[in-house]
Amino acid sequence: MNLPTEILSYIFEFLNFGDRQEAALVCKRWHDASLHPGLHKNVSILYETPVYSETPLKNLPRRRTPHLALSQVDCSNNSKKFLLDVCMYFSEGLQSLSLKGSGVTESMFMGMLVYCANVTHLDLSACNSLCMSGKLFETNDGINLGQASLNNVQHLYLNLNRYLSDALLSRIVSCVPNIRGLSLAACNILFNYNDSHSKNLSVTVLSFKNLLNLLTVNTSLLVMLDLSRTNITNSALGALASVPGLRLQTFVLQNCRQVGNSGVIDFVKVQDNLHHLDLGGCHLIGDPCVTALCSSTVQLYSLKLKKCRLISAVSLENLSSLPKLKHFEISECYQGDPKWLIKGFEMGTLGNLTSLHMPSCTIVTDAFVCCLAEHYPQLEELDLSSCILLTDTGFLAISKHLHQLTLLRLAWCQELTDLGLLGVTLQSFDNDGNGNKPSDALTSGFTHSHSNIGFFKGPSFDSKTKYLTETEILSKANEANANLLSLKKLNVLDLTACKSITDLSFHRCFQFKDLQFLSIKMCNFLTDKGLHSVTFNNPALQMLDISHCHQITDIGLAYVAKKLSRLISLHMSNLDLVTNATLELISIYNLRLNKIDVSLCRKITVSAVQRLQTKLVALKVVNM
Repeated sequence: MNLPTEILSYIFEFLNFGDRQEAALVCKRWHDASLHPGLHKNVSILYETPVYSETPLKNLPRRRTPHLALSQVDCSNNSKKFLLDVCMYFSEGLQSLSLKGSGVTESMFMGMLVYCANVTHLDLSACNSLCMSGKLFETNDGINLGQASLNNVQHLYLNLNRYLSDALLSRIVSCVPNIRGLSLAACNILFNYNDSHSKNLSVTVLSFKNLLNLLTVNTSLLVMLDLSRTNITNSALGALASVPGLRLQTFVLQNCRQVGNSGVIDFVKVQDNLHHLDLGGCHLIGDPCVTALCSSTVQLYSLKLKKCRLISAVSLENLSSLPKLKHFEISECYQGDPKWLIKGFEMGTLGNLTSLHMPSCTIVTDAFVCCLAEHYPQLEELDLSSCILLTDTGFLAISKHLHQLTLLRLAWCQELTDLGLLGVTLQSFDNDGNGNKPSDALTSGFTHSHSNIGFFKGPSFDSKTKYLTETEILSKANEANANLLSLKKLNVLDLTACKSITDLSFHRCFQFKDLQFLSIKMCNFLTDKGLHSVTFNNPALQMLDISHCHQITDIGLAYVAKKLSRLISLHMSNLDLVTNATLELISIYNLRLNKIDVSLCRKITVSAVQRLQTKLVALKVVNM
């Protein structure tokens, strides 16, 4: 049946990006259908220069990708020609342009502006060559060209520009009349600078005073501000919050080491319309700040408190006051009783919560995970990496309730075993089917004289499971109502250093048609047999990490090479049994491979890696 191209494009909308790539290779008509602009809204193309050839540019006008990133741009004529040609090809539908870290000069930038009329997001981060002279938009003609070309730009990123000054920033912002977001992360802003003797803007320093003046002029439109990795102080935060008419919705203060509780509390009392707030790495932030946030900014959709180690479980009880919260992130939270954390979630008031990231939080227990899974089945992302108190009990709750998960990270949760992934509980073995008591091998073994005073502990989980045969486990696994397979929508799964997982789980539970990222690094019981099951049952994998799995040989890597044709990134460091034969197979079957890590593989030689690089055109990063 020859379906019209429009119908094919509509059908492709229901496929993920990897499947669309495969479908585009079927025939020319399907390839044409895959080029529909609606299918590339979230696709970004990255070009590296100065290597220039006319060949890859011939078919660019057919691909209407709205997001373009150009890196490694230098001052050569090749780079300049490449830059102008690419911008011209994409100009009609170009919405996002990134020149981050490039060496684009003033003349090159002014030449490409005529093709940026539709750009809404412009990233000039770390473009030091562009700002070094300080003459960008210095002439009236330059300002007129900038205003005509950048009229639609709403988000401007100027991070890490060491030569940014008051005069230059003012000219750039004047060319972006509809600016809604401004990012100055890691710029050298002087917060105590006050040159009252000069009436002209400084051409050498970037001052907070001038920034406040710019914000005052643009308060009617500006809703996003990023001052991460600057030396902003509590008093400066107060001055910022008091800018007349300023109503920020997104505010980012990552790794601002001088910001404390008082500054944030005063800020949120005035700027109470915040939707997104990121205070990650502000190590002076504590419980008073979190309490004030939860009471003042009830419109919050996203709250990030990564590495704020002074925050305890006590203040997290107040999260129930944020009914619109969708994304919450906190890490390295070690203080307080976990019961306070449970109270913040047990009422189910966070009905919009879809993303929860809590790595390295020792306050996370099985009781909390069970409460979370029961009350928030809509969760799509869950990161509990290095939550060392999480066991099979918590995982069983996840597999039973959280069927919408697309991302699950449980790295370094070393209490997880095959039983949890298979959906089997120890209670399943408490009787033999006839109501008899469990055997002596599975009972606590306390003596009559000491059982009540705690001199002896019951045997550990491992000591219980070691008496169970594979047949017994599989028989109970067949009766399980929920296991890892229940999480059918997973795209990302991280089980790094879950050292008790064996081939039994890899064979029975790792079957996901849409799984793209899998890390089973340091899973020491993984063998070639288990790796064969992983590769056979997860054909969509694009990133695989099997580093430090010491039982893997060339046989297992042969399955990887032949079955995972979509593989883009492969990490296989410290595999002592792998030889050059694996690289030969990869060079034949994995033509899309972009990154490979073969460090500490003692039997892989430098010459074999060099041959691999010559055969794989797409290979950009090699670690060895």
